[in-house]
Amino acid sequence: MINVIYIAKGKLIGAKVDERRLSVREPVELGWDANTFDIAMGQIVEKMQAGKVRIPLDDAFSYLLRINVPGNLSEDEERKYISSRITDKIPEVLQDKDWDYKEIIFNISRGKDKDGTQNKEVIVFSPVKYLMDAITKTVVSLNLTVEAIEPVEISRTRNGNPLIGIALKEDIKGNDREVLNILIDKNRKEEDFKDVLSPENKNNQPVGSEGTQAMTEIGEIKEVRGKRGSLVKFTIVIIAIVIITIAGFFLYGIFSLNESEKKPVTTADVPSTAPQLTVAPTSAEEMINLSQYGVIVKNGSGVAGGAQNASDILLELGFEKIDTGNADNYGYKETFINVSENIPKNEVEKIIFALNKEYEVATEAGDIGDSEYDLEIIVGKRK
Repeated sequence: MINVIYIAKGKLIGAKVDERRLSVREPVELGWDANTFDIAMGQIVEKMQAGKVRIPLDDAFSYLLRINVPGNLSEDEERKYISSRITDKIPEVLQDKDWDYKEIIFNISRGKDKDGTQNKEVIVFSPVKYLMDAITKTVVSLNLTVEAIEPVEISRTRNGNPLIGIALKEDIKGNDREVLNILIDKNRKEEDFKDVLSPENKNNQPVGSEGTQAMTEIGEIKEVRGKRGSLVKFTIVIIAIVIITIAGFFLYGIFSLNESEKKPVTTADVPSTAPQLTVAPTSAEEMINLSQYGVIVKNGSGVAGGAQNASDILLELGFEKIDTGNADNYGYKETFINVSENIPKNEVEKIIFALNKEYEVATEAGDIGDSEYDLEIIVGKRK
């Protein structure tokens, strides 16, 4: 059993996860704020009787970037290069221990520089600093061992339930290129953490609309520009005033039209401008409904049930319209993926990542061409 504490905005969820049966047991949920974070963490650890935990962080508390890196750098040179690239992208002063990166082995967007140097992509992860300090303070106080800290978006690539997803995490220790993980410095002293969650500590404020970071177009650095808490509140007030003002003019126009044309105003007209005024961005993950895509899984391994096993993996990712069948032959050693333009590239990479747990997946996805399906999987031999 693996102990997991999921840190979301305003709540903590602790549970024991059976990674073999993919089940969550004895869940505990508590609320928290700037004044009660350490208390809530202590209560959950006590109820779980946990000495060792893994922590997935909500998107609100994670910076997650994707960066192109020259492929001819040593590991030290590579880390220095990445550090120089993220300095302007993460609005916090970061030390080397505050962030980590991992090379994306299976991607469909590798390219070359003008001089012919082969590029590769890496994922960079850094927790929001003020929360990381609060976690470290609590860990030191409770003498707790933290095996892994990662963004919930990465946990969900292993399982739709992030608690189970981080329990399945295997890259705990190793080289930067192979592991995406943040370690806790338990040697820090209690006085180092004074007022780490205090609103007056301006250098430790969350950024952006709840600090959310998202991966966008492949080949570019993905970022969400941050703003301090007071600016967010001020922005919300301004937006609210704008909404009220526009709504007032809109309603006035409707009633004026009603008087001139003697026609009743239908309620369907009133909210027509509302979707244009967005207070907070919607994450890319919420906008993509994978159940809308048609999938065909073909058994090319010659092993009975080969297509069904891959179908189960896709079901966990969120696909629902899945058909199975046989490939043109049973001699496939690798697993191949063909997609239509309808499926976003970052979702394709998640599919490759998930399938690679059990199959040798081709490094590039092909074009499905003229097909009634959006996604075709030709299943090869299992590892």
